[in-house]
Amino acid sequence: MACIHPAQRASETVFYRWTRVEYTRHRPDTAPRQLHSPHANQSFVLSDRLLVMQHSVTNIPLDSNIPNEQALIILGLSGTPGTDQPMWPIAVDRVLDDGAATYVQWHTSDLSVLRNPLKPQLYDDHGTLVDGGGLAAWGSSRNVSTAWPIQVPSWLPWHPPVIVYGVDRLAPLASATRAAVLTWAGETVHVHLNSRALASLRTSHPGTHTAAAGLTLTLTALTFTHLTYTYAPSPNGLTFAPRAWLVDGSGHQLPATSLGGGCWGSTTVENCTAQWSFPPQRVGARLTLVIPAFLGHGNSRAGRLVHGPWRLPLVVP
Repeated sequence: MACIHPAQRASETVFYRWTRVEYTRHRPDTAPRQLHSPHANQSFVLSDRLLVMQHSVTNIPLDSNIPNEQALIILGLSGTPGTDQPMWPIAVDRVLDDGAATYVQWHTSDLSVLRNPLKPQLYDDHGTLVDGGGLAAWGSSRNVSTAWPIQVPSWLPWHPPVIVYGVDRLAPLASATRAAVLTWAGETVHVHLNSRALASLRTSHPGTHTAAAGLTLTLTALTFTHLTYTYAPSPNGLTFAPRAWLVDGSGHQLPATSLGGGCWGSTTVENCTAQWSFPPQRVGARLTLVIPAFLGHGNSRAGRLVHGPWRLPLVVP
């Protein structure tokens, strides 16, 4: 019988090649047989009517929803679960921590995850609850794809599975943490982390201010890749900065990516927060966050940009 083997994945798409595997159909009253392919990371389970291909991902693709993922891996700020950890219904691929958030990268072929999009609960290795999970909204993503780059003919008895790739953004772990413990979908997964690398992360809370056009921003948290500022909408209704950038001490412009934010409070008084990520910076680097304009809402400035600029000085901790 001709079967399809997954090749080692180096991107979001899993490519396959044809190989011949010989097997003997088992009787219905016997247990399914398992055949191991020439590739060490996959096997075939043969049942009476179904050929199921199982494989583990050896090259985990980077996800664009995780800022600076490659840099975090190089710096030792990531971990992958051992082969003894559960992989169904959800397989955890990688856990990363940058001092501002913990990112859980996973995949599954169980499409019910899309109907029940819950984030995992995150504990440290001492059993302390770090993040209670909940609905996957801000800081989470769900991407659906198939494991075959072309359409499979309908007459073929085997069809590639539909795979859901996801990233959930949770609260950051403490610097002394040695493992992340994730619980959701009825399973518990332990992922060992580099505690020395985590201990090197620093977060400062400068509390510096900048004001323009009646709006004051306060820098509340800063790491080597993230910053958080808070503000209260002015009477003119300025609530969202559509873009921003960083300027280093030499005047070079660095990119900054919005990680979202939101406002809360009563109808008359609201507090807002926003988070931005930027390329990793050395300790002591002096930067300036520049926000050229805010988007207004309300009767007088609906959909209009109100120009500042707002400038926040930063010193990387």
